[in-house]
Amino acid sequence: MELPKSNQQIFSDLIKSNIGRFQNQLAINGADKIYQVIFINKSFSDEFLLNNLRNLFPNYILISEDKNSKRNIDIVINELKLKINYDKIKTDLILNKKIKRNLSYSCSFEFRDSVNLYKGSVNDIYIDTVRYEDVDFIEKDEYVFTKEKLPEESFLEKILIPGIVIIASAVTIVLFFIIRTK
Repeated sequence: MELPKSNQQIFSDLIKSNIGRFQNQLAINGADKIYQVIFINKSFSDEFLLNNLRNLFPNYILISEDKNSKRNIDIVINELKLKINYDKIKTDLILNKKIKRNLSYSCSFEFRDSVNLYKGSVNDIYIDTVRYEDVDFIEKDEYVFTKEKLPEESFLEKILIPGIVIIASAVTIVLFFIIRTK
């Protein structure tokens, strides 16, 4: 079975697929400018967004916050949220555990120069279902925000379903030997 995309890959895809307004402002202002990216609410995801922007726009000079730098335009990231939510764990009859994951991306930004101000925002969500045993793989990245606490399994999924499977197996074995001896 194919491994699912990691949380980090999905967040990168969400950023890339929602980059239109941001890209338009860069194109309007030109690649000859120096853009300083300023994060108002500091978080672990700031570096991730800046690295993604640099990868998406290699011909533009995007610098991190530095009060002494010469820059033409400030890109102010007012709010950046990269959030993961796992719904409850579900187990099917052959004991395959699956978990639904919701990844959301929202960002509000401003392009500021001495004359103009442009405000924009993006919101997007990604939802899928992954196998429970793949959770270590999808969270195994260098960024803290790509990990989230898993929900607790219900009593039914922890005890009852494995118990039924064990009892059914035992009954099958006993019946096999009873029928075989007759």
